Amino acid sequence: STADLTREFSLTGYEAGGLVLCQGTVLFDQPALCQGLSELITWGHRAGVTSTADLVDVVEGEAMQGTFIHAAETRIENKISEACERIVEMNKKKRVRVVAIAGPTASGKTTFSHKLALSLRAHGLLATPLTVDHYYLPLDQQPKFKLRKMRSDVDYDSIESMDLELVQSHIMALSQGE
Repeated sequence: STADLTREFSLTGYEAGGLVLCQGTVLFDQPALCQGLSELITWGHRAGVTSTADLVDVVEGEAMQGTFIHAAETRIENKISEACERIVEMNKKKRVRVVAIAGPTASGKTTFSHKLALSLRAHGLLATPLTVDHYYLPLDQQPKFKLRKMRSDVDYDSIESMDLELVQSHIMALSQGE
């Protein structure tokens, strides 16, 4: 909500390097985020991108851009393969019925989930992606839209924009094998 924006923000150094802008004065450690950023930094160095200026050079140089994009695609395919292998191993111990993928709007959740589902199917596990897009409330039911009737007010990254009852019923049905 906009009331949350009046809270103090702080810029905090993160243990693996870099700075994090957080709301409030306390930064809650996110080990998976830290590991992911560390891996990405290492990969960037291997790809010759160690700064924003390097990335701009890649974007502006067509030949280098193609190589960088292919390397990035290969990296994500490897990450999907690693996730798939972990899920397959977990499934051997106890049946995995739901895998949740989180991230902000336009971060690639849908693409990732479809590729992961294909990889799982190649390992003999039936997987069907459910995308967040199927669970947004209709525009006229969006809490922030109701206030001023402006589409730009809708925050699709907020949990309040979701039909939580429908999400819960689908996840429960899947977890029960339906």
